[in-house]
Order: sequence, then C-alpha cells, then structure tokens
Amino acid sequence: MSDSHLRSFLSGLSANPGGSDHPAGKYVMKAAPGLWYEKISTWVVCFYTGCVFIMGLALAGQATPISGIDEEAHFKRALMISEGIFFAPRFGPNDWGGELDTRILGYTDWFHERMFHTSALAAGREEAGVLALKLSQEPRRFRRESFPSTASYAPVPYLPAAAGLLISRISGASVDVQFMAGRVLNIIFYSISMFFVYYLMPRFKLLALAVLTTPTAVHLSASYSADPVSNILAALFVAYWLRLFLNEAGQPLRVGQMAALSALAFLLCMTKIPFIILILQIIFIPLHSGKSRWNDLAVKAVMTGIPVAGGLAWNAAYPFVPGRYWGSGADPHATLQLLFHHPLIQTKVLMADIRDHLWSWWVDGFSRFCTGPLPYYFVVDGAVPVIGFAALAGICLTEGGALPRRWPGVLLICSGLAFALLNLIAFKVGFAPPGAAYITGLQGRYFIPAWLCVSAGIGLLVPGRLWLRSAAVLCFAVYAGVVIRVFAHMMPLYTPWWH
Repeated sequence: MSDSHLRSFLSGLSANPGGSDHPAGKYVMKAAPGLWYEKISTWVVCFYTGCVFIMGLALAGQATPISGIDEEAHFKRALMISEGIFFAPRFGPNDWGGELDTRILGYTDWFHERMFHTSALAAGREEAGVLALKLSQEPRRFRRESFPSTASYAPVPYLPAAAGLLISRISGASVDVQFMAGRVLNIIFYSISMFFVYYLMPRFKLLALAVLTTPTAVHLSASYSADPVSNILAALFVAYWLRLFLNEAGQPLRVGQMAALSALAFLLCMTKIPFIILILQIIFIPLHSGKSRWNDLAVKAVMTGIPVAGGLAWNAAYPFVPGRYWGSGADPHATLQLLFHHPLIQTKVLMADIRDHLWSWWVDGFSRFCTGPLPYYFVVDGAVPVIGFAALAGICLTEGGALPRRWPGVLLICSGLAFALLNLIAFKVGFAPPGAAYITGLQGRYFIPAWLCVSAGIGLLVPGRLWLRSAAVLCFAVYAGVVIRVFAHMMPLYTPWWH
C-alpha cells in the first residue's frame, strides 16, 4: 500500500472511530449528506435573502410616508437625532420632544392629514413630488413637536435611519428623497446585520434567518421603526453568546471576545429595558480562565453590570408611562398594588390572557402590515401564518445536526420566556387599566426576540442527525415560499395608495 493510500485509509479511520471493514468508504457516505446540505442551504439562503432585500426596498418605496407601524413618532425621533439632538428636552410631566425641521414635517403632515382626517387615500406621486419640491425650496425653520413615546428612547435604535436623513440632507436632496433615505438606510443596516447573525450563529443559522424575516419584520425594517435595530441586536447578542458558550475546544475567552459581547449587551440594553433578561445570560458563560470562581464572577459582573446600569440610568432619566400618554387609563401604582397583594388572581388573569391571545400575537408578529385606519392596515391571516409556524417548527426540530446541549438550551428557553413575561408585565403596569381582564397595547412584534431564544433553545435539546439537516433546508424553503407569497399578495394592495 502506497503512502498516499495509507494516509487516506487512516484519515477515514480517524473520522469514523470504532472501525469497520471499509471505514474510509463509510466516512464518505456519512459526509455526503452534510456536503449536499451545505451546498443546497447556501443557494437557498442566497436566493431568499436577495428576495427579502428587494421586497424590502419595494415596500419602502410603495408604502406611503408614515404608514408603517407607528412610523410617524419613530420618524420624528430619527429626525431629531439626525440634527444631533440625542437627549430630548423635557416639556412637562411624561412629555418630551424637540425642535424639528418644518420642511420635512410639512411633507409628512400632508400624508398624516390624508390618512387620519380625510376619507381619501394619499394623492398621486406627481402631486406629492410637487409638494416636496416646493417645501425643499423654503427657508429652514424649526417647530416644537411633542412625541414622548419615542423621544424617551435612547438614540441607538434610530442611528441607521438618522444617518440616512443626515446624508441626504447634507447632499441637498429634496424632502421626499430625505424621507426615503432614512427607510433605505434602515433596511440596508438590517440586511447587513442579518449576514453577521448568520455568520456568528454556531447552530440554527436557518432558524435565526427565518425568525428575522417574517413579513412583519421585513416591513418594519423598511420603515422608521425602532424594532428592526433592537431585534437584530438581540439576535447578534444571542448568536455571539451561543458561539462563546459552545466553545467546544474549551479555550479561555479572550479579552476582545468578552469586550465585544459586553458591547453588544450595552447596545441592546439601550434599546428596551426588558432585554436585561437576555443580558443576564452572560453570567452562565464558561470563561475557562483557569482562575478562581470569584475572579470569573467579578469579570462577569462587570460585563453585565455596565450594560444594565446604562439601561436603567436612561430609563430613570426618561420614565415614560405609555398609558398616561395614550389615555388608556393606566395607573402603574394601583396595578403594582394589585400584583403584590393579589398575586394569585393576577396570575390567573395573565394566564387567561396568554391562552386567549397567544395565536393572535403570532399572527400579528408574522404578517401584519402598516398602521392607522382602514385601508392602511392589513393582516394576512388564514392558512399563511399556520404554514409559516409549521415550517419554523420544522426548522427548529431538524437543524441541530449535532449532540444536544441541554444547559444552554434550557437557558435560552428560560430567558426567552422570561423576556416575554417581562413584556407582558410591563404593558400590564404601564398601559393597561388596573384590574383589566386583558393586557392591552401588546403587539406580536414585541415577541420576536423571544421566538428566537425559545426555538433555538428547543432545538438544542433535540438530538440531531446529519440527514435531518436536509429536512431543515426543505422546511426553510417552504418558509421562504410563504414569505414571498405574502409579499406577492401584499404589494398590489398598496397600489391604490398612489393614484
């Protein structure tokens, strides 16, 4: 036997311990499914992400200004940040805002009037273009605007859209182009960040991509909403946390790795306070430092303490109560008293709310579009969200392809459920009236990070088989088909908005 044949035989034997009559041949047979999985999944992912990006750009151009989900208030916060105002001035109790450019406000006000105060749809592109040109030629003035529901947010989730507004304004673009530039920069940032999530995820790459590209998530990324940035930061944090946790080689974490994870945690905590639940997962990462347990705990305390302190400090400076602003009858003090003095009754109310609305939250987070009165509001229901959920569950149960990892799986499930529960409690305290039978104000898009954590956690508990990963690609292809079908159904519905 030649040296080359011997090396080939030994490599096959080492890849298939336990041996057989033809170990090298068995190794080739076992490797083939993985090879096909990698090739097919690469083509499917490339095609799908390209379609998602194109659909997002089309949606950004087809949806009229401020018709995205809660887009008007988010746009004003991004516009303020583009002017270099990161800390909103206080106008009164539970009220913040700022001085904004009247030219672009005049453009969005025109669409607001047609959406909320007249029975007519938005006028044609030509009429809107004439208005934009006229407003762009006016001298720059500023108008005081109150929008505490977003002015109380930290600048982090608005930086991509604000960058688009700033760049277009400096270049001398008209106000309609400026508005579009903010949307486009948001979806470009979201798409690029999805690539990094896909790269960082040690497992469940298709699952993460599927959760981040529900039709509603893509719609949000093509608007001024803060949710795309907060959701993508949550996905980046989970992906990097899981990558460091599944450190199979057992190598000590480098300072750069710990700093990167802590930086992601800080950015995430500066978007929404419930993300503190996800950040606390840092405590359970094995550092493999070889030093004392107390030393490792001190390092983890710093990694979690700084982000948590930053998030709490911002919320202490801007203690916005949404129910008081929207007039929903919220009384945080009275609701907290009910929670403390009647915990069993309130738990039953909470469980009943989850039982009755769990599916509607999925539909709302999967295939809801736009805001405002009809016809500016769409929900694609029926079989579409059912097939989407089934395909997502199929990806979750088949993509693992390796031995189960129970401890990180349990951590992800618990943190995802705790994040969802904290959102429920936050809306019960800050938005719903005391003693209400249901928690009002909740939208399905708030649970997207929880879906990622719980589904990835379940996947880590399921024993993986290499051949099942081909089934994961099939499930992902079905999911991609559902998403593309939703957009094919939706785009014609926007046509009457421009007439």
